[in-house]
Amino acid sequence: MKKGLNASQLKIIAIIAMTIDHVAWGFVDMFTPLGQIMHVLGRLTIPIMCFFIAEGFRRTSSLKNYFFKMVTFALASEIPFKLFFGEEYGYRCNFIFDLTLALTALTISRAENITKTLKALLVALVVVLSAAVGGWPVFPIILVFIFYYVKDIKKQFLWCFAAVVTVEAVVIGLILLNGVYHFSSYDWKWYQWMYFFGFLLAIPLLGMYNGKRGNYPMGRMFFYFYYPCHFLVLWSIQKLIAKDPYPVYTAVHFVCLVVFIAITILFLSAPPSKPLIPTVMIGVSGCVYMFGYIMEVMADGNVDIAFCGVIVEYLGETVLFIVWVWFISLFCKLNISKYVYLFQGVVAVIVMCLLITTRQTHLFYRNVGINNDGPFPRLELEYGPAFNALFFYLTALYLFIIIVSVKAMKNSTGIERKRIIRITVAFACPWIAFGIKFTGLTGGYEIAFIGVMGTALFIYNAVIKFGYFNSVQIAGENAINEYSEGMLVTDPHFVTRYVNKKMRKLFPRLTIGSKATNEPVIREMLVGGMVRFEHDDRIFEAQVSEIREQNYMQAYMLFLRDMTEHYAYLDALERSSQRDQLTDVYNRRFFTELVSNYITEGYDGCFMMIDVDDFKNVNDSFGHDAGDIALKAVADAITRTGTEEHIVGRQGGDEFTAFYKGLTDKKRIEELGNEIITAFKEELLKVLPECNTSLSIGAMLVSEADAGNTGDDVYKALYKATDRAMYAVKKAGKSGITVR
Repeated sequence: MKKGLNASQLKIIAIIAMTIDHVAWGFVDMFTPLGQIMHVLGRLTIPIMCFFIAEGFRRTSSLKNYFFKMVTFALASEIPFKLFFGEEYGYRCNFIFDLTLALTALTISRAENITKTLKALLVALVVVLSAAVGGWPVFPIILVFIFYYVKDIKKQFLWCFAAVVTVEAVVIGLILLNGVYHFSSYDWKWYQWMYFFGFLLAIPLLGMYNGKRGNYPMGRMFFYFYYPCHFLVLWSIQKLIAKDPYPVYTAVHFVCLVVFIAITILFLSAPPSKPLIPTVMIGVSGCVYMFGYIMEVMADGNVDIAFCGVIVEYLGETVLFIVWVWFISLFCKLNISKYVYLFQGVVAVIVMCLLITTRQTHLFYRNVGINNDGPFPRLELEYGPAFNALFFYLTALYLFIIIVSVKAMKNSTGIERKRIIRITVAFACPWIAFGIKFTGLTGGYEIAFIGVMGTALFIYNAVIKFGYFNSVQIAGENAINEYSEGMLVTDPHFVTRYVNKKMRKLFPRLTIGSKATNEPVIREMLVGGMVRFEHDDRIFEAQVSEIREQNYMQAYMLFLRDMTEHYAYLDALERSSQRDQLTDVYNRRFFTELVSNYITEGYDGCFMMIDVDDFKNVNDSFGHDAGDIALKAVADAITRTGTEEHIVGRQGGDEFTAFYKGLTDKKRIEELGNEIITAFKEELLKVLPECNTSLSIGAMLVSEADAGNTGDDVYKALYKATDRAMYAVKKAGKSGITVR
């Protein structure tokens, strides 16, 4: 396993450092040694998160979704950021906003469809925006560019050092100028900002990054969830210390809104399916309800604003009950008539009309006012006949859903039953909160956060953890995504509609909605008929299928199969059928076939036969293993000697043959034969020094008269003549060559 720090561990370090830094901002004097140390440690966060913005840009399969999440979390973090820092940052925005601007600038710089001049202008515009409203002006953009474009860790450190020194110099310069011209209300001292050098501490940690994602027990987006929530917690602690519960009460409900928004985003990122629409609608209506309730809570005694919040709450609630029935019908496989939904819609319109006009008609609420008895003002409502009717209607609807859910539980087992239980509890959570308020334990204050948070978490647990309603479908989709073969689905215009993990690994720029044919290789496979290509020493075969319904083209499916092992196996089979297993030169059959074909095709040249002298004595004196070593030495000597084009074969036993294309110079042939004998003796001396033997070589020329005739006949005659030449050498004392 590769050592070092993975992405999860580095992000945890960033979270801890950020928390230490913000605790220092909220509760520790900046001018104390402890405050300075905490702020130095806090500087770890920005370089680490900028590094992962660059990494995320390289690795993301959908830049559009990446931007959507970043913008969402930037917006969700702005109010908690402002609550905690108060007037400290003024009009400037939170750090996730800074990261989003950095991602924007990087995306512009890598765009392929705009000119360099336009790129420069757009990046400059983003830099100006960052300088104007960024919490950390420009600096995150610089770091992201360094981490993306500078690959070497040492160079990254030098560039970061230069950036930090530059920023430090600019800040100190502005502080000194402010002391003279007083253009800012901040009365900082230059030495207060020396903790900026803490940024450099992150570089050694990033140098330990091993490229692995690691385990994310709380999700890969945990930093972005944690960022606004930790501001709210720290702000709540400040208010509790000051004995002011109202901000805490507000913050808790704001957290509920953030959680519901986050869960709705997770729903939106799920694979498209029929139950997904009502699930997302539940999330949206829950967000609308919580937004209305926060309006009511933050009205600060203004009855008109508080009542507007109530109207928004009911808008969310009425939509929620309609989509909840739709949700349950899909979940429990019920066939509910469209007239039921029509009836619910009519009820929702009537409720909203009665509510909006209730201060004139007093039908929904008899009285709307503000109750100032308690730690902070709250809206007090006196229920009217229309509200009571709605209450009984919703109670009946709730009982219907409970009955349906219980019946479905009886007919289900395992995961499906667990889902239904969680969905039922999720639906009950708002009623639990209402019941607690009804007992009077809360002093008349609503505790909507209990119902909303419970609903959100139980729905999330049911539909995320247990597979978006359809375990078989999700298991199938996961199997396709994890499948070892690459898979791409496009529409008839070659726009990508699905791409699995294997295909994304081969073609990282393939994303949902992108033009698949922008990849030249993909275009050749889809349009040009390419069926085979190589990538990173792997061999892939392509298969394109058309998906048609009633002769109407719906999509193209491209499969890429990794055929590397298959071709390696075929090559091994072919090699074993052509090669001598001991010496790896051609075997008798294949050598004969090759030479016969050469002769038939009209090549002249030289045919050699090489035999080991006294090979039987080698086996008898040193054993068969030594004989095998000697035979390998022969094959090696023939193969490596000479620059002429030639092929080598083993006829059997200690007899080898070679054919040299185009070699007809007898003098050169004699030289070549003697070189082979010398090379053999030198090789044998290395591997078997105690063995003293040599080679006898016979050689025959293949004349132009022979070339072009039937190869088999010429080969047989050639073989016999060369064999006689070789034995003539043996009779003459061995260890030599005869050319005829």
